[in-house]
Amino acid sequence: MKNLFLSLIVACVLSSPAARAVTLTVTSTADDGSVGTLRSVLGGAADGDTIDFSVTGTITLSATGQLVVDKSVEITGPGANILAIDGNATSRVFYIASGKTVRISGLTITNGSESGNNGGGIYNDHAKLTLSQCTLSGNSAGGGGGGIFSNAQTSSASSIASLTVVNCTISGNSSSEDGGGIFNFGAGFGNATLEIFNSTLSGNSAALARGGGIVNDGGAFGSASLKIVNSTVSGNSAGGGGGGIYSQGLGGMASVNIGNTILNAGPAGANIENTAGTVTSLGYNLSSDGTGPNNGTTDQINTDPKLGPLQDNGGLTLPGLPTRLAAMGRTSVRSSPPARSSPWSIPTTPGTAACARRFWRQT
Repeated sequence: MKNLFLSLIVACVLSSPAARAVTLTVTSTADDGSVGTLRSVLGGAADGDTIDFSVTGTITLSATGQLVVDKSVEITGPGANILAIDGNATSRVFYIASGKTVRISGLTITNGSESGNNGGGIYNDHAKLTLSQCTLSGNSAGGGGGGIFSNAQTSSASSIASLTVVNCTISGNSSSEDGGGIFNFGAGFGNATLEIFNSTLSGNSAALARGGGIVNDGGAFGSASLKIVNSTVSGNSAGGGGGGIYSQGLGGMASVNIGNTILNAGPAGANIENTAGTVTSLGYNLSSDGTGPNNGTTDQINTDPKLGPLQDNGGLTLPGLPTRLAAMGRTSVRSSPPARSSPWSIPTTPGTAACARRFWRQT
């Protein structure tokens, strides 16, 4: 009886997702579904697997369309500067299926297009998605979320969507509706969470709508929260308001928390437009206009951050951390970032040793 009991335990362990988890390698840049392609590897993956790459260059999506991620996996690219996933201006790049927990690192996601829908680069559908050391650029949507649409909306029971962005560049994305860069959608009983660390959002646009950089929408009985730490939101534009960030909680709840962050208004729309929500400073922010968070002590508003162009000045992402301020004129100074053991390390507390600190110095 004892041996039978032990055999059953071993069988259960061996059949569990953790025991089965393996690393699968993409060996081809083609997108014809053949063995070794990313599409084929995604189709054969199981919950808990890791997908890595032995190739560099560009994977251009075929007429088959978007890549569906319907397992809880970690997709680990070799670096955003050496491997891109290109939507070929005909489809979205990644669709993250409901209920899954997915991590993507070390990739450029570009040229995704959804002409009549949301999420040109990525659609995060009631899932938990973490992006690290990625670049999202040149994606577009006829709906909302040119770069990323993270959707927690539901008509009845509460549901969630979680998006975490670490050491990433989100630039040059556009939408015909709200949220050129990212749309965090928690309206209608949903609960949407967006956290951004050590990242840059620049040059994104919602030409005829709101939230060129980010929309945080917790209206209509929903909830949406946005946290930005150690980041730069610069040069984004929106014809309808909130060039950098638009947050609204009409009939629901919407919160924005910002720390150690530069807000530099773009061609159209203020840095932040807030409707029926809250905006809270975590300290040490600089805003080019008067709409940025202002705690009266460590924050500065109506101050030109003197940003240089988006370019490689060293660091963990294309623009590095905000050490990329090539023309700062001693207005903004930032120390070197701390060492990290993995791309998933997430500093969360402004002004502590765990953060890549920024401080302001008067000239």
